[in-house]
Amino acid sequence: MVLTDAEKKERRKIACKKYRESKKGKETQKKYRESEKGKKTREIYYEANKEDLNEKYRIKYNNNAEDYIEYQRKYRESNEGKETIKTYQESEQGKKTRKKTEWKSMGLNIEKFEDIYERYINTNKCDFCDVELVCGMFGSNKKCMDHCHSTGEFRNILCNTCNIRRK
Repeated sequence: MVLTDAEKKERRKIACKKYRESKKGKETQKKYRESEKGKKTREIYYEANKEDLNEKYRIKYNNNAEDYIEYQRKYRESNEGKETIKTYQESEQGKKTRKKTEWKSMGLNIEKFEDIYERYINTNKCDFCDVELVCGMFGSNKKCMDHCHSTGEFRNILCNTCNIRRK
C-alpha cells in the first residue's frame, strides 16, 4: 500500500493529536512546561512577543471565540506569521521537533531521543553496506531509521535498500 504525501501528513497529524490527548502526552507536556528549559523558553518567547500575546489574550479571555479564531487566522496568513513559522521550521530545534514527530508517527520508540537523534545526524554511511547516505525523501541511498515494527525499538541507520531487505 503506497500512501500519498497528503495521506502520510494526515496520519501523522492524527497520531500526534492522539499522543497529545493521551495521559502520557499530557504528562510529558506538563513535565516540559515545569522544567527549567520549558520555563526559560516561555520567558524568552514572551519577551519577544509581549504586545502580540497581550492582544491575543485580551481577545481570548473576553469569551469571544470568533474573534480569537479570526485573530489566529490573520496572524498565520500575515507575512510576520509565515516568517515566524518558516524561521522556526528551519532552525535546529524546529528540524529536531519535526524529526521526533515523524519518528513517533512511524511507531519508533523514542525514549532516548537525544542519543538516537545525535547518532542519526552524525551517521553518513549505511550500517550494513557502507554506502554514502543522503538526506531526503527519495533514492535508494536515503537515510532510514531501522526499527522493530512490533516493539518500536531502534536498531540501525540504514540506506533505503538495506532497510527494505531487512523487513
